[in-house]
Amino acid sequence: MAPLVDLVDGLAEIRSGGNEPVAGVSAEFWRSWFDLHEQSLSAASRMPQPLLVLNGELDWNVPPTEARAWGEYLAGVDAEFDVITFPCVTHALNCVSESDPTAITPADIGRTVAPEVIDALLAFLAG
Repeated sequence: MAPLVDLVDGLAEIRSGGNEPVAGVSAEFWRSWFDLHEQSLSAASRMPQPLLVLNGELDWNVPPTEARAWGEYLAGVDAEFDVITFPCVTHALNCVSESDPTAITPADIGRTVAPEVIDALLAFLAG
């Protein structure tokens, strides 16, 4: 846990004006990442077309709480959107048949985009 605590603490220091690299990455990069996040909120609120947010319950890069937060934000700016999370889906949009991350083997990892993701995308595009 110590590396994660160091990461969180380092990012908090950068947000408050620090200039030390975090996780081997420059403070300038992290500030641009934070700025990109803020810009994406503003851009999403101005989009004239509907937005689709897809997320997997097994996405450890962007947890499902982030997708739900996007849904709350978009509802607050009166945007047209859909937020869909999928139970077995990862960040790569494939399905993992084993839900216990400590027990996953290569055989448990889907090699293609999960069919339910494709179905949701097609339904969204069909309007």
